[in-house]
Amino acid sequence: MNNLTKRENEVLELIIKGYSNLKISKELSITESTTKAHVSSILRKLKLRNRIEIVVFALKNNLIKY
Repeated sequence: MNNLTKRENEVLELIIKGYSNLKISKELSITESTTKAHVSSILRKLKLRNRIEIVVFALKNNLIKY
């Protein structure tokens, strides 16, 4: 995703893997509120409404690795 920052892409990858905000925070050594801010930014930039739409977006764009 060209319009996402490096950190947003890292958060996106973990969302796709099913990580919670708390787990993402621990994995990336950031606060949970920072994680929430990144998630909100991802949703806004990709024009999505929730995590389910993120996963659907990832499937449609071949972002999920099996």
